[in-house]
Amino acid sequence: GNAIRMAISGPTDTVVPAGETVQFLCQAVPTVDMEDLLTLQWVRENEEDLPRGRCRDDGEGSLEIRQVLPVDSGVYICVAVAGRFINTAMATLAVGAVADNSQGPPKGYQPPAKGYQQPVRARPQ
Repeated sequence: GNAIRMAISGPTDTVVPAGETVQFLCQAVPTVDMEDLLTLQWVRENEEDLPRGRCRDDGEGSLEIRQVLPVDSGVYICVAVAGRFINTAMATLAVGAVADNSQGPPKGYQPPAKGYQQPVRARPQ
C-alpha cells in the first residue's frame, strides 16, 4: 500500500450552482514513520491553473473556491509529499449554470424593451 493514506471531503459528487463558495478538505495521514514534513498542495488536472483570485489553498489541505463558475468544473488533485513519498487524491467539481430561481421569469420570457414608455417630464415651475 501507499505510505500516505488520503481522503477528501467536499462536494465531490454534487453539482454546485454557479456563484457558490466551494471548499474541499484533503487529509493525508502517513502510514509509516516519516522524518520528512508532509506537505499538501492542490493542482488541477491537465496542468490547468487554479481559478485566479477566487481560490485559496491554505497549504494544509483546504482548498476554497469563491464564486464558482462553470469553467471551474473539472478534476482537482490534492498532492501529498513527504520526502520521497508521494500520493494524490482527486476531487471532481461540477458547477452548474446559474440556478433557476423560482421567482425568476420562465425560460424564453422576454422582458418588455426598456424605453417603451415615454417618461413623464415634470413641468417647469
